[in-house]
Amino acid sequence: MKVVEKVSVISQRASRFGMNWALLKSAISENGKGKYPSKILDLIIFHKLHLGLPTEGAMKSYQRLREGFVDWNETRISSVREIQEAIDFCPGSLELAVFIKNLLEFVHREHQDVSLEFLAEQNLGDIRQYLKQVKGVDNATVELILLLRKEYPIFPLNEGAETVLRRLGILRATSTPLQRAKQLYDLVEPDGALKLHHFLLNHSREVCPPDETRIDCPRCGMREMCAFYARTKNKNRRKNPPKGVRKLVPSTAKKANASSKRGKSSSKSAGNSRTSSRRIVTRTAAGRKVRK
Repeated sequence: MKVVEKVSVISQRASRFGMNWALLKSAISENGKGKYPSKILDLIIFHKLHLGLPTEGAMKSYQRLREGFVDWNETRISSVREIQEAIDFCPGSLELAVFIKNLLEFVHREHQDVSLEFLAEQNLGDIRQYLKQVKGVDNATVELILLLRKEYPIFPLNEGAETVLRRLGILRATSTPLQRAKQLYDLVEPDGALKLHHFLLNHSREVCPPDETRIDCPRCGMREMCAFYARTKNKNRRKNPPKGVRKLVPSTAKKANASSKRGKSSSKSAGNSRTSSRRIVTRTAAGRKVRK
């Protein structure tokens, strides 16, 4: 299957995955109508939650943060434990609470305000440079902001999403991260990029994580077009051939067996030759009494 066809298949799956958000749209709503977060600070926090949690958990945690505090400034002056309670003590909640607290404190310390909307007026380089100062902000989060707020033609990719796409045979590790992000953007419909991004985040957490020992191929609906799955299946066939199929002997083993047989044959011939020689000497000695 060609790369373009594979991208089309996963985009369709991402579209169906995005429909599930309607059940929880209030979790990421700014106005009760299910609008995806648009403010830069909101984007950073929501994206951080989805990098660390399953989709449903990220949405619910974001909703609890928005409903549990008046605004981000009240969140800032709250304790880490209070923020963690708002996230509902889910796995990784302490790390996420510390990140949110530190992020809000950093922004307030720099600007005496809890907003990053001024970045929307900056150029791409300045945005990247500023966000690099914030500990814990993933490069995919920066690319997401550039895509949504600056309409920059780039597809947000983190390690997990890239790993899934390489296993599927869509991306190659030989290109640079920026080249891969732009390559994928060119293959995806613009209005489907956001859904596909979150679909890949979820898939890389739940089904196809970077750790190969945790991959769950039977659960993956894309395995038949997956290059990694095909290689793994062929490798398993070679290790465990079906019943009734004779396992081939490696060439080195064949050579060793052949050498062993030749050695045994030579030893046997030498032994026969010595026996024959002794018989001749015995007859000669018996006939003539003298050996010449």
